[in-house]
Amino acid sequence: MFDLWIDFVNLRSEVYAESSRIPEMKFGTPSEDASRRDFTINSMFYNLSTQKIEDHTKFGLNDLKEGIIRTPIDPKVTLLDDPLRVLRAVRFGSRFSFELSNELFAAAKSEKIKTALSSKVSRERFGIELEGMLSGKSARPSLAINTLQALDLLPIILSVQSIDEIEIIPPLAEEKIDFNEGANIAFWMGWLIYQKKNETLRNVLEFDKICGDVQNGNFLQFLGALLVPVRHFRTNGKQGCTKVFPLAQHILKESLKLKSKDVQDVTKMLFGIDCFIEVKNSVSKGDFDRIKIAELVNEVGNVWEMSLELACAYELSLVGDLRQNIEDSKAIFLVQQNYEMFKQALFESGLNEAWKIKPWFNGKELIDIFNVKKGPFIGNVMKLQMQYIYKNPKESKENLIEHLRHKININ
Repeated sequence: MFDLWIDFVNLRSEVYAESSRIPEMKFGTPSEDASRRDFTINSMFYNLSTQKIEDHTKFGLNDLKEGIIRTPIDPKVTLLDDPLRVLRAVRFGSRFSFELSNELFAAAKSEKIKTALSSKVSRERFGIELEGMLSGKSARPSLAINTLQALDLLPIILSVQSIDEIEIIPPLAEEKIDFNEGANIAFWMGWLIYQKKNETLRNVLEFDKICGDVQNGNFLQFLGALLVPVRHFRTNGKQGCTKVFPLAQHILKESLKLKSKDVQDVTKMLFGIDCFIEVKNSVSKGDFDRIKIAELVNEVGNVWEMSLELACAYELSLVGDLRQNIEDSKAIFLVQQNYEMFKQALFESGLNEAWKIKPWFNGKELIDIFNVKKGPFIGNVMKLQMQYIYKNPKESKENLIEHLRHKININ
């Protein structure tokens, strides 16, 4: 109508089954329809005849004015009917800087609601809601993460599916996963991102209120920050499987159902953290190993800068918790300065695009040049070739061949 989509729906009431968040619909009254909504701010009507707002819960207008997320009826009932509303409450609250009512907060934190959240909500919805909290033009990722942490929801959102049926291999037998550590790293990650926009962040209250266009790359960095505590853990994925892979990869793929490309990018970011810390420390001591740095940038690929920033956020988290109003500005400055100097040196060396560098000769050409058979030997020669190119990007192909002949001892 007039180039606008208009949906016509009748007033409804709902009845939920205990095992499902999909209700059975019935015709209802305006009051019943308002009561079935998730929050009071979403349960108001505009009467076309009277041209007035109808607030059947008696709280909607005031909650909108005061910035409160409240359920129309007992929050335990509303959340048990559809536990996804817990995540929606966090998303609305963080985007609009609204507070959860005391009753809603207490209900959302109860074990009964958490159990329902785990059993009734699909893992795809967890991923969708988390992305909605951490990205977009009005996103306030720090506030969303703070609320999720306060409600103790991070272990549920980032849970390992079928945890009793898979083996989790910690780096140390006694090491435990602490998602509070990840939340602190995510705060520092946000601090670094918003600093790029020349924001002056003096304390967490100010930081929470800042919103901006958080792009997909930033969303993946926040997600990576939350998963830093599991970066050393491995899993076999299922009982009896001998192949192991990063636990973070399993969480991203199975618990959040993210796209394969996003899973790959975050996994690479996490892999790069400890490696970048190591090479950054070496460079600060005067040891700029072109080959080692180039191989790292090549392995992490086009997300290497995000991985480097994640490493910086991790080291900043060791200074302290941003939400406790960190005052040691000297320590913060030194951490950031070391990373900025390393990044500058990397760009000046031309290795910032090492992930784009191609070999000068492919495997078949090397087989012909050295008159050898195809096999693992050629893989080693290819590696030696790339190391030479990384170290001597302006040398000739003829010098490369001579270098390889000398290395592999072939005349």
